[in-house]
Amino acid sequence: MSLITHGDNASKTDRKDAFCIWDLLRQGKYFTPVERDPEHAAAYRIIRHYEDSRKRSDEIRNQLRGTLALAFPELNERFQDLTGKTALSFLEKNPTPSKIKALGPQRFLLRWKGRRGPMGRKYFEDLYELAKTSIGIEDPTGRLALEIQTQAGEFRHALEAQQRWFEMAEELLEPRPDYQFVRTIPGIGRKLAVGLLACVAQPVDFRCGKQWVKLAGLDIRFFKSGDSTHKQPRISRQGQGLLRVWLYFGALNVIKYEGPFRDLYERRLKSSPGRGAKARALMAVADKLVRVIFAVVRDQRPYDSRQDQRTAERYAAPRRAA
Repeated sequence: MSLITHGDNASKTDRKDAFCIWDLLRQGKYFTPVERDPEHAAAYRIIRHYEDSRKRSDEIRNQLRGTLALAFPELNERFQDLTGKTALSFLEKNPTPSKIKALGPQRFLLRWKGRRGPMGRKYFEDLYELAKTSIGIEDPTGRLALEIQTQAGEFRHALEAQQRWFEMAEELLEPRPDYQFVRTIPGIGRKLAVGLLACVAQPVDFRCGKQWVKLAGLDIRFFKSGDSTHKQPRISRQGQGLLRVWLYFGALNVIKYEGPFRDLYERRLKSSPGRGAKARALMAVADKLVRVIFAVVRDQRPYDSRQDQRTAERYAAPRRAA
């Protein structure tokens, strides 16, 4: 790479900078334009709509929790999961203690007659007693009740939209062989497979899995300004944030299963202890996960955990020989 000159003076791009650029290109540490076929591109657009719906549903759920803390705080402890049909139906019909007490015990229990399992008659009897002794603020105008009902309805619609977006993306990706191969990785279910495949690019346009690592913004960088350097290297975050989010959730799932991913997670916890150890270990697992996905999609083969052992032995052989 020749030097760029302006008149008689050399520019700031000297031999050292040219060597660094060449070395980055040699290692494949550069952004490659992301190309997708029409179905893949449609799935990527849809999964972005799904992510927007998920964020919206989380926002509404937090608002609903806050309103319940005012009107019926005891219900927040009982309804740990607000996404259930019974929980949302209850909030839409009986949003405040005053509404429940106005029905009386017989009419209230009759409304929920026929429920089975954990939410049987005894469960609703306890809810009625909670309403009688609730410390929630009074709602003489009914505004709090209306607020809870509106938020519960919005939350239901957001969850339904989220599910529809996911089903549309899955319908596009499920017939593809890539989807079936990624599903063979322990811990990668339907939702993670759809989200990850929608965000990645065509492997034929990339030389190695490290380029997908960079695409996700998980490549390690040392941040330096003048004479100051951060003590710990950090991920660059210069990539697709959505892919990075899906890889984070994927890393949380794969470490639940015995195998190379959990082994890597435990090794990194021991080798890099202290503050932020779990986050660093998860990022290492996410790095490995995206490279594994690249390999199974490129080679069109199911995941084989024994390949990790063979790769480790191949790299360890020169060190033992030395």
